[in-house]
Amino acid sequence: MNRTMLLLLVFVSLLVVLTSWLSRKSEKPSEQEQASARELPDYYLNGLNSTITGKNGQPSHRMTAASLTHYPESGTTELKQPDITVYGIHRGTWHATANAGTVEGEQEIYLKGKVVLQQKGTQQLDLHTDWLRIDTAKHYAETDAPVRITSQSSRLQGIGMQVYGEQQRVLLRSAVRGQYAVD
Repeated sequence: MNRTMLLLLVFVSLLVVLTSWLSRKSEKPSEQEQASARELPDYYLNGLNSTITGKNGQPSHRMTAASLTHYPESGTTELKQPDITVYGIHRGTWHATANAGTVEGEQEIYLKGKVVLQQKGTQQLDLHTDWLRIDTAKHYAETDAPVRITSQSSRLQGIGMQVYGEQQRVLLRSAVRGQYAVD
């Protein structure tokens, strides 16, 4: 066998092996490609404006956002600039805004980035924190982050907070400091 024939045979063999490898590679997507495809949203919208009602037909909460993106694999919905109003059954209404948010399930909303929670009613409270979890069905909110609370007559700060909306009760968990002015 001459040298040219041997080189030609090696070249053809390499070509067959390469073609076979490429064929198998294109049939089955890699795990990274599969994970990437799962993370793609199945729908999105700009300018969300929705009112959610409870079992009694009365508004439970209202949600607006600059945009909404839903991810089917995790079942989460991402919000940009969410604005949420939770209507109290017997007492005050709570209003929350943030830079971003995530909705999980039907009633849990996680807000993050410059979160402001305001109690509307006889005595207005403004609560500022970095993130907040809201359970709209239970009229409950909580965070483990630092919190600053201001009202007409007081300023408080602490770490961690629980808000019981129906009872109009706010509990700061630790490192609480503040000023209270008596009229």
